[in-house]
Amino acid sequence: MRNRYFLVADLFLVVCAALLAFALRFDWLFFRNRPEVPLFVAAALVVKPLTFLVLGLYRGLWRYASIGDLIAIVIANTVASLVLSILVVTALATGVIVEFSRSVLLVDLLLTVAFTGGARFSERVLGESQGRSRKGRESSSALRHRVLIVGAGNA
Repeated sequence: MRNRYFLVADLFLVVCAALLAFALRFDWLFFRNRPEVPLFVAAALVVKPLTFLVLGLYRGLWRYASIGDLIAIVIANTVASLVLSILVVTALATGVIVEFSRSVLLVDLLLTVAFTGGARFSERVLGESQGRSRKGRESSSALRHRVLIVGAGNA
């Protein structure tokens, strides 16, 4: 797998997003009276990276990320959150968990989109900033040549 570092980052970011979603909904001392937190975090750790893998977020070069890639990130996170929602409803119906706040699912979705999208697009920002600094050093030391490109179309 080419983007194994994104997988490791996603594992960390998924946990952060889930815990922060609970913290934003129930204040910072939510572990005392929210027994569903560990189950939700464990389910998110399994469902979200698997969904990202199936939907192709670990393929491709993120140095060249575009709006299409941002849409793919939003779709993958939405599908993962829908699967988590189904798991939460199933756990509520079977009595595995007693109660669950629906707003946690929405906040978790928004945070995960922001975190995973931010991680991937930071690769592009870092790549472009390194390319610019490298070009600046090369252009000052090397002789510039003008080039005419013929037949480039709309490029």
